[in-house]
Amino acid sequence: MLAILRKIWFPIVVILLSLFVVYLDERIIRSFGLVPLESLRFQRTVHAIIWLINATCVIRLVNVLFWDGVVARITGSKAPRLIKQLTSVLILLITLGGIFGIVLDKDVTALWATSGAVGLVIGLAVQGIILDTVSGLAIHFENTFGVGDWVVLHIPSGKVFGQVKEINWRATRILTLDNTLVLVPNRTVTSIVLTNLS
Repeated sequence: MLAILRKIWFPIVVILLSLFVVYLDERIIRSFGLVPLESLRFQRTVHAIIWLINATCVIRLVNVLFWDGVVARITGSKAPRLIKQLTSVLILLITLGGIFGIVLDKDVTALWATSGAVGLVIGLAVQGIILDTVSGLAIHFENTFGVGDWVVLHIPSGKVFGQVKEINWRATRILTLDNTLVLVPNRTVTSIVLTNLS
């Protein structure tokens, strides 16, 4: 419990301080003696920075309390780095939407629609990477093998035998007996026969 408190005390203090700054922002602006237009720019800048700082603090809290705490206790192993990174990206996207919608008072609907169209074009361009990422998530959720397991991959050109060293966004790294690091795309891992010897 003490180790968890050491990891989360700073993000909690930062979030509380930022809420205090937002509460007292009018007094802070008056103390700088800014004119209304400058004070609006200053206020928006401060609020955007506070949103970003709080997002990084929330990411830290989610990683420590949820992924390394609750999920690790339930599953009995560390949460995959891939899932933590996807959670962080989601929190940052929500934060950017909040900054545009609340702080800058812009219409977020048009922003999300435009980003959806751009996302579709980019998605078609990087289909392989997306397929590897989704396959990486499937590997983590199925939990058929993990880091440290000895596996045999039955690929068309033969068999690959070794120990899993890392499972990341795009590929699984396997160290063979002759000390060769084999990088296998996640979409290949999910589409072939794999024997887990562990």
